[in-house]
Amino acid sequence: MPRFLKIMKDIKLIIFDIGNVIIKFDHMITCRKLAKISNFNADQIYNMLFKSPLLGIYEKGEINSRQYFRKVSEKLNIDISFDKFYKIWADIFYLNDGMDELIIKLAKKVRIFALSNTDQLHFKFFKNNFGVFKYMERFILSFEQKYRKPEEKIYRKAIKYAGLPARKIIFIDDLEENIEAFKKLGGNGIIFKGINNLKKELVKFNLN
Repeated sequence: MPRFLKIMKDIKLIIFDIGNVIIKFDHMITCRKLAKISNFNADQIYNMLFKSPLLGIYEKGEINSRQYFRKVSEKLNIDISFDKFYKIWADIFYLNDGMDELIIKLAKKVRIFALSNTDQLHFKFFKNNFGVFKYMERFILSFEQKYRKPEEKIYRKAIKYAGLPARKIIFIDDLEENIEAFKKLGGNGIIFKGINNLKKELVKFNLN
């Protein structure tokens, strides 16, 4: 058997990105809810929060959730409880059709990790509300690791936790730059373009 075919059939772990792969999200849900209690419209809030360096700081765990809540409250000049903010901030996710069934099927053949640029509140919400995440052996999260994709160190952490050569791992993400960063370390990558395309790509690794 040619060496490249042997490698393709020797996958031991799949690492999934979370947002826009396993679950979809809509930040504008948060923005529209905040607009109702602030003096800014939803588009302004989107730019103030999701185009701001503050989000990256939060996702890298440089500030905690309470600190982020206070900074957002000050920025938007709003007065709400932390619990209400949590619901507004985090309840924006819905399952990507068919991904739960696919992951359950794959989990019978290989190990499954998740790797995500995310924050503490978002992680708490989707882990508690979507049963598919119980099939994840490990979560590699930006707010815990202090690195974000496509920084090399977060991928090196994932490989270390796996205890495997990178060539035995597939990373699935919806952004090409994130896939390319993992491939530079010797791993395999699939750009997520929908579940049907993903299934076709997995066949190439004898995972069908």
